[in-house]
Amino acid sequence: INANELAAQITLRDSEIFANILPKEFFRKAWTKNDKAKAAPNIFALVERFNLLSQWAMTEIVKSIELEMRVTILQRVLSIACELLQLRNYNALFAILSGINSSPVLRLKKTWAAISTKYSANIQQFSDLTNSEGNYKNYKTIVNSISTPLVPFIGVYLTSVLHIEDGIPDEIDG
Repeated sequence: INANELAAQITLRDSEIFANILPKEFFRKAWTKNDKAKAAPNIFALVERFNLLSQWAMTEIVKSIELEMRVTILQRVLSIACELLQLRNYNALFAILSGINSSPVLRLKKTWAAISTKYSANIQQFSDLTNSEGNYKNYKTIVNSISTPLVPFIGVYLTSVLHIEDGIPDEIDG
């Protein structure tokens, strides 16, 4: 299966899950509770997919012993990331990049040195996009400028909800 088709299939499933998220799943940090699979099933599913995709990307890259094969796999995973960016599936894109930026993958200095130069610009673009500085300012700027459908990186929004829930008391005196 080529990178475009794989990214499309990932995006179809992610967009379905995202579209099914109900507002009540965000209340009282339902996705953090013991019964999160029941209280926030769609957020739970999207987070689980993020974790699985991140693990998959990392595992696929590091499991090969041969340098040439690792380079090929890393370039394929980067191609999938490029397709996810084109499809505006930011949740899956961030997941793939999380796997690529994991310690086991980043330690593969020879692998990184051997990748084709055509991926260098993509790597910088991904780094800029996923930079957490300014509460993901670059990511939010891009997402706010898009008028077509997209699957957002749910982690940014869950973090914001956590800060609101933790920072504002449920009850006040008076």
